[in-house]
Amino acid sequence: MGVVKRQGIKNTISSYLGILIGFASLIVIQPKLLPPEVIGLSRVMFAFSTLVGTLIPLGAGNICIRYFPKFFNAEKKHHGFFGFLALFPVLGSLLVFLAILILKDWIVAKYATQSPLFETYFYLVFPFSVFMGLTSLFTTYLSALYKSTIPAYLSDVIVRILYIGLILFYYYQYLSLSQFMIGYVLIYFAQLLALAFYLIIVGNPSFHVDWHKLKSENIKDMTYFGFYVSVAGFASLGLNTIDAVILGAYGLGTLGIYTVVAFIPTIIQTPLNALDRISAPKIAFALHENDTKELKNIYYKSCKYLFVIGLYLAVMINLNIGSLLSMIKPEYLAALPIVPIVSIGYVLNMLGGTSLTLLFYSGKKWESALLLMGAFMITLVLDLILIPQLGMVGAAYAISITALIFTWLKWYLVKRKFGLQPYDTSFAQITAIGLIVYVVGYFFPTIQNPVLSIFAIGSVGTLIYAALIVWFKIIAIRFENGKIKID
Repeated sequence: MGVVKRQGIKNTISSYLGILIGFASLIVIQPKLLPPEVIGLSRVMFAFSTLVGTLIPLGAGNICIRYFPKFFNAEKKHHGFFGFLALFPVLGSLLVFLAILILKDWIVAKYATQSPLFETYFYLVFPFSVFMGLTSLFTTYLSALYKSTIPAYLSDVIVRILYIGLILFYYYQYLSLSQFMIGYVLIYFAQLLALAFYLIIVGNPSFHVDWHKLKSENIKDMTYFGFYVSVAGFASLGLNTIDAVILGAYGLGTLGIYTVVAFIPTIIQTPLNALDRISAPKIAFALHENDTKELKNIYYKSCKYLFVIGLYLAVMINLNIGSLLSMIKPEYLAALPIVPIVSIGYVLNMLGGTSLTLLFYSGKKWESALLLMGAFMITLVLDLILIPQLGMVGAAYAISITALIFTWLKWYLVKRKFGLQPYDTSFAQITAIGLIVYVVGYFFPTIQNPVLSIFAIGSVGTLIYAALIVWFKIIAIRFENGKIKID
């Protein structure tokens, strides 16, 4: 078994284990042991620092992915490529520090009235951002060396377990809130130290830069590449974090409730992230070979299969969300209206299939960066308009409206560039099947026990959905040479 395949399997196990731990932490442990205000404070600190942290490496991680193979030489310590990359976060940290220093009063003023705790712990933002930025860079460098298993395990499993431990210490009053927040940031510092130690052992890093080798590879092109891909990364991350940054200014308790409840529908688009990782190399290869048949096959099937899966998950979540939230705390039921709204947005993302990956690999990278930045700006404007008026419901509408515009734009660009139109009458059939299952589940006899209710509605709904999908041949299942084939 090859190195890439072995690490892929290990990373997948780590990822799903992390999802399981994260789900238990956010849906079970945190609502029961932490006040909504503390959950909200942790979330806005993480969202704000992560967003700022993407700027600190100034695209060094992207430069590493693209150009490291040209510098790979273990005997020469990779020509000091790590030392060259390290210059970027040094400059980035200085620029971010100056920006935070200049904008501090303006930023904290936005939170002072309804979220004063953020102002109290704002001093943690800069170190937290630096830790996040350096962690991202170290992880990328190790991945370039095919040493991605330990970083994935640290991020997906260890950090989450340490946070659960921190929550328990706070709940049993061994820690004050101040100590809890400092401890929260120190968890990520510990992750960074572990990565640095691991990198020293296996990465053979050197700060002695071979400038002659570097100049031969065109530093200007490297810097330009890092810049526009980092813009895309910032926008992509911003799409998932800007709502927390803005909503946090209107009450950390509200953000805490929103964080827990809005996390549940994110399960809908988990398959899209997994498929993107698998399909990206296939799409890149098909484009290189000018294999339009393969491109069409990947794009068409991704749109249909992801829509089938996404709609099913959305229906199941919305049928059972009341029972699920009733097992947490009564105040979380206030966020019930956001679930169907957010679910629509995530289903729309699934409906787009691999369109973004196709666009990213088929043209100039700045076009994809511009597309993502446009989506981020739409989300930002909508959040600024809707959240002050509607609170967490406004944040939910921003997600769905952005998803609608973004999905349509991706479809239009793919259609214009490749002439591909994956949507036919089968998508209307899938929608009808989803509505039928929802109606059946909605009028299902009431079961007082929430666990039994979820199990009963989930089982019946799954059977009906799967049966109708197969009956109408939305997805054809056949046996060939003793194996199940899905078309």
